[in-house]
Amino acid sequence: MDKPLTISDFRPHLSSKFYVHCDKDRENLEALETKLTEINELKYDRRGDLGKAFTLTFLGELEPILPQKIYQFEHQTMGKLNMFVVPIGPDREGKGMCYEAVFS
Repeated sequence: MDKPLTISDFRPHLSSKFYVHCDKDRENLEALETKLTEINELKYDRRGDLGKAFTLTFLGELEPILPQKIYQFEHQTMGKLNMFVVPIGPDREGKGMCYEAVFS
């Protein structure tokens, strides 16, 4: 079994590209390019352990908007990762869609 991912695993990859493998029947997309734009440590998690919960925000194209579900992400260094992401709205400039993954 692989070890759980931590915030330290993602910090070196802030601002790098992650590719989301989409359903092949969804607008003929095979992979959507996103960029890891934010990493936020949460003050607590549901188990009461401090410093273990965190969120990641990815920025993708404005269209198509991917529905919330588990996707396979791929990164040049980290390899393939499964993450549940939720679309949280357009970025401040309105040029891309933001997606959030929560780890707790």
